[in-house]
Amino acid sequence: MADPERRARRRANLRRLLCPRHVAFIGGRAMEEGIEMLRMAGFEGEIWPVNPKYDRLAGLPVHACPAALPEAPDAAFLHVPRALTAGVLEELADLGAGGAVCFAAGYAETSAEGRKSQEELASAAGDLAVFGPNSNGFLNCFDRTALWPVTDHRPRRLEKGVAVVSSSGGVLFNYSVSQRSLEAGVLIGLGNQAVCDFSDCLDVLADDPRITAIGLFMEDFGDIPAFSAAAAKALSRKVPVVAMKTGASEQGAMVARTHSGALACDDRWADALFERCGVIRVRSLPELDETLKMMTATPLPKGPRLAVLTNSGGEKAMAADAAAGLAIDLVQPSPETRARLAAVIPDFAVVSNPFDYNAYYSGSGRDILAEDNPRMLELCFRTMVDDGYDIAMMLMGRRTHPDGTLDPPGHTTKCWIAANRESGRAIVQCSTMPEHLPEDMRRELIDHGVAPLQGLKEAMTAIDGAVRWGRMRAAVQDPRTMALPPVPPLRAGTILLDEGAAREALAAAGLPAARHEVVAPAGAGDAARRVGCPVAVKAALPVVPHKAQCSAVTLGVASPEAAVEAAALMAVRFEEAGSRLEAVMVEAMVADPLHEFIVGVSFDGRFGHALLFGRGGSNVERDDDVALCLLPASRSDLERTVRRGARDDTVTKRVMPAVEAVARYAGAHRESLVSLDINPLIVTAGGDAVAVDVVVEFVEEGSARS
Repeated sequence: MADPERRARRRANLRRLLCPRHVAFIGGRAMEEGIEMLRMAGFEGEIWPVNPKYDRLAGLPVHACPAALPEAPDAAFLHVPRALTAGVLEELADLGAGGAVCFAAGYAETSAEGRKSQEELASAAGDLAVFGPNSNGFLNCFDRTALWPVTDHRPRRLEKGVAVVSSSGGVLFNYSVSQRSLEAGVLIGLGNQAVCDFSDCLDVLADDPRITAIGLFMEDFGDIPAFSAAAAKALSRKVPVVAMKTGASEQGAMVARTHSGALACDDRWADALFERCGVIRVRSLPELDETLKMMTATPLPKGPRLAVLTNSGGEKAMAADAAAGLAIDLVQPSPETRARLAAVIPDFAVVSNPFDYNAYYSGSGRDILAEDNPRMLELCFRTMVDDGYDIAMMLMGRRTHPDGTLDPPGHTTKCWIAANRESGRAIVQCSTMPEHLPEDMRRELIDHGVAPLQGLKEAMTAIDGAVRWGRMRAAVQDPRTMALPPVPPLRAGTILLDEGAAREALAAAGLPAARHEVVAPAGAGDAARRVGCPVAVKAALPVVPHKAQCSAVTLGVASPEAAVEAAALMAVRFEEAGSRLEAVMVEAMVADPLHEFIVGVSFDGRFGHALLFGRGGSNVERDDDVALCLLPASRSDLERTVRRGARDDTVTKRVMPAVEAVARYAGAHRESLVSLDINPLIVTAGGDAVAVDVVVEFVEEGSARS
């Protein structure tokens, strides 16, 4: 993890690396293809091969070593063995070079020895901006630069477009020849992120006005607080960021580790990070492509109201299914629009959203809605979409036959463009089967501000992402508050607070709790009289984190005498287990419980602290629906997290004070708090939210984390 001043110097050098005046190729004859690729890109600067064994390479004079170069190169491509890479980087850093691509593999993705070599490489880099090791280089189609090891295509020359940053060189190669009409102006292969990581690329790319959106293929985040700050900066600059993060499954996480030395994490943490800093997450490369296209080919949606039109009943049903559960609102047409459409469509058609307009195949020259009647098609389309919709979506493709010929173009696309012209809304034409939207049709649509989306599921995901990103962007006030603070270096040894001490500490932060007393087991009866029966009798000392699983709690104790019996029986169980019950907590049972939730704080060595909220009590072990919010968090972020877990606005309002108290407590103890668990937090019929069982884990003073 680089200190802020070094990171700033590296980012300045990253700008030199991406748009160099001179490039050094350091290695043998294998570099000649990379030199040819740089020429094919139209590079107009100096090219300097470096090798002590040759006089000329690729028709150019060769320099014996980096020190023999005319000046420090802005960029270098290193095609040298792993054993030599760190030394070459150190030479370049001493010269004041800008940056380098390290092509060599066999580092942290392979073994402990490889991790050590990668650490040595990072140390040798100094202030250099470095992609790799295990990087296939980069393309900059804006500035005619290619540090790319093969001549696998002729680089395009673009004035604007998206940037794609990838951990994987194989994934990146696909984007250099993408067939989905996604203009990629910058492609960067990060490799193992030994020096430059995703945060550095995001920070630099967000400053380039030619970049319309940024796509990420991620196996590991790199420096997570730095990533959050860079992503928040991109959001504030109105540059959408869309990410596909691998490692969502246990097997996927294992593969990520072996492929690039990535530190896989629980997938909920990744989701929470993306949500915090305005990154739209997708689950496949086609979804990444279509979402980037949706973000850049048409205006961003002003809201979630989506109109879907089709000339197929089957597609109508599929569209409704694909939109379910997304941030999309399939608002039904107004009565006025229904009446106007009913006068246009055939008698057997039904006005709805999604809308199967049921055009006849033929009917030109008359007031009949037919596929060969452009006037009536445009009238129908315009009538529907002008009913206050934020997004207009047409389901229509164009088939390619086995002999390569296409269906005739028809009138639908041109009428769709005309019906939406100058509307300012987001406009989509989608082929339900990805292959049925040929390149010439995609180009025509893009030229008219229509996003040509391929595949219905991918299209709905893309629209959903655009709607959610618009909401995130509108909510930005100060992007600095979205960045995570540095993660505290918590030590390894931990202790559990006894529940009485934990209750007192949280009560000071504002957490309401049930009445209780902590007493010796023999005093359980008197405590029950004072607290008021019925009560729960729990082990207080020694501290037992999961009391129900260890027979360390008795619920519904109806009398003081029964409390004495419960404490005595518990003491016997502890003695049989080789321990001694020193104290019990006698706690009032909560009357009229309606809901039980879990509120917790967890710590991750890379993300820091997070608040968890979800269904509690006995459901917590089997309920996967737990929302997570990275801390520190704003009240609106906490409220959004609680609403997801509570699924009820009234309940959300009732539990918010308790959740805010937990967040305050976590913030005050972030240098030592390891975990916190309130299960359950009970919401009563009277509207109270009461903490019933509290576990707090702290770093043990004097211990050291390995």
